Amino acid sequence: MSFFIKRLQAEDNNRAVTLIELIVVMVIISVIAVTALPSFSRLFKKSALDASIRDVSQTLIYAHHRAVFEEVICRVNFDIEGRRYWISLGDQASGRPPARKKLSENITLTRIVAFGVERTSAPRNFITFRPDGTADRYLLYFEDSRGNIYTIMTMSSTGQVKTFNYKYEPKIYKAPRL
Repeated sequence: MSFFIKRLQAEDNNRAVTLIELIVVMVIISVIAVTALPSFSRLFKKSALDASIRDVSQTLIYAHHRAVFEEVICRVNFDIEGRRYWISLGDQASGRPPARKKLSENITLTRIVAFGVERTSAPRNFITFRPDGTADRYLLYFEDSRGNIYTIMTMSSTGQVKTFNYKYEPKIYKAPRL
């Protein structure tokens, strides 16, 4: 019986992992992690951009639905310098101030275009949604620190909100001259 116990102990010693094998495996894992790290950081930055754009787009859609269902004029205001946006109902001169959302750190609202006319002064940076389902037609251009550009467009006749993951420039149809 002691022969079998000694034999089992001998087999256990042969199955052990040496320190060199452990170090080699750790080096391989470290090399893989170091090469994959830049890809993961780009992925996280892109997902932050996507989340910010999705949040602005959802805010615009919410304002459109709220205007229609509550039958009130609803505005989404933008503060370009402060990188903030918020919803206000009607004139909302009285009452508590609305909650303001802030864009992510690496995202900026670079331009607001309404019917081809740029609006950069603070009091005019808003999109109005009306109870009949219509809205101001705007193009909002967002850019991140890496130069990626997103465009959000509101349609005037339906109040629909569209998002593009590139710089969208609408083509203006001009009737041919006769």
